[in-house]
Amino acid sequence: MSSVTTSARAAMSALLVSLLVVGCGGDSPEKMLGSAKDYLAKNDTKSAVIQIKNVLQKNPDLPEARYLLGKALLDGGDRVSAEVELRKALALQYSQDLVVPRLAQTMAGQGHFKKLIEEFGKTALTDPA
Repeated sequence: MSSVTTSARAAMSALLVSLLVVGCGGDSPEKMLGSAKDYLAKNDTKSAVIQIKNVLQKNPDLPEARYLLGKALLDGGDRVSAEVELRKALALQYSQDLVVPRLAQTMAGQGHFKKLIEEFGKTALTDPA
């Protein structure tokens, strides 16, 4: 099977999931976020991103959704968008121990080393991991 076929199949699956979610409309943001976490666990970042964006349409100030979207975007290689979402998660008071390492990864991946050091050089995280 070619990668085009695999990509098309993954995109179609993501679209179907999105249509089902929008069509049902009754799922709570928490339930949809749980579904997104399941997609992330299966390394299906495209479906996870769609699901998280649906959550954020219902509740744009949900810190965990912003964090998970940033994480999924970073895993998918979109460092610029990941940085935006991770900064929103931080602004919404999501755990620095979770957000800052991934945010640092996005900044380093974009070559923003000086900005990274200036912004987080003195940040002390509480979780050794």
